[in-house]
Amino acid sequence: MVGLLSLYQQHIDHMVQLTGTEYAYNTVRRYKSSLNSLKRFMNFNDIELNKLGFEFVRDYYTYLLTIEGLQPNSAFKNIKGLYRVIHIALDKKLLTTNPFKDFHTRYKQPIRPYLTEVEVNSLLNHKFTTPRHNAVRDLFLFQVYTGLAYIDIIKLTAKNIEVGLDGKQWIITVRHKTGTRLAIPLLPVALAILTKYDYVLPYYSNQHFNRYLKEVAEICNINKKITTHVGRHTFATTVCLGHGVPIETVSKMLGHTNISTTQIYAKITDRKIANDMKCLM
Repeated sequence: MVGLLSLYQQHIDHMVQLTGTEYAYNTVRRYKSSLNSLKRFMNFNDIELNKLGFEFVRDYYTYLLTIEGLQPNSAFKNIKGLYRVIHIALDKKLLTTNPFKDFHTRYKQPIRPYLTEVEVNSLLNHKFTTPRHNAVRDLFLFQVYTGLAYIDIIKLTAKNIEVGLDGKQWIITVRHKTGTRLAIPLLPVALAILTKYDYVLPYYSNQHFNRYLKEVAEICNINKKITTHVGRHTFATTVCLGHGVPIETVSKMLGHTNISTTQIYAKITDRKIANDMKCLM
C-alpha cells in the first residue's frame, strides 16, 4: 500500500519536472515546505493511505496552528497541499473515502495595503540625496504605474516594449506566476523611468528591495509598510480603479486568470466613492 508521505513526494517530483511550464518555482517550494511540516507532524513515520480519516486532518491542522505557530492562512495553505495529494489518491483509486469530507476551513482574505494618491505624489516629488534611494523609489513607482510583480520587473528587457494598437509603447510580456500574457500601456511616469535608465532597470534582490523601500517610506513620512506587493496593489486600486478604469481591464493588465482575484486585490477607494456619489449630494 502506498504511504501518504511517499505519494506526496511523488507529486512534488512530478511538479519539479514541470517547473517553469506548469508550475512556478515558488509553488514547488511551498509544496516542499508543506511536506516537511507534514513529516514533522508524523514524526517522519509514513502512514498507509487507507488509515487516514477526519481525525488525522483535524489534528494536523491543530498542530500547524499550535506547535508550528502558523497563522490560519498559512496553515490553510499547508492543508491545501495535503488536500491536493488526497485527491490524487482518490483519482488513482488508492483511497475510497475522502478524509477531508467533514473537515472545513477556509482562506481569510487579508487586508491588502496600498498607497493613496497623496502618498504616491510624495514619492514622485521627493528629492532623495542618495542614488540607492532614488533607484529604489523609481523601481517602486514603476510597479505603481504598471502593476508588474517584482519577478516580472527583473525579467523585463527592451524586447518587451512594443508599439501597441494606439501607436504608443506597451509592455508585452508573460506573467511568471501564471504564464498568462500581459499587455500594459506605458503610462507617462513608467515610460519616463524606463527612458531614464535606458530601458535597463536597476536590480536589487527582493530582500534588499523591500528593506530599502522601508527607508524610502520613512524619508517620505509614509506610515505604511511598503513592499513590492504594495506597488502592484496601488496600481490596481489608486491608479486604475480610482480613476474609473473598468475592473475587467485591470484584471487583464494584472494577468489574473479570474476576475474574483482582482476584486480581492483592488479595493474601491474613498475618492471613487465620493465621485460616484456626487449626483446624490
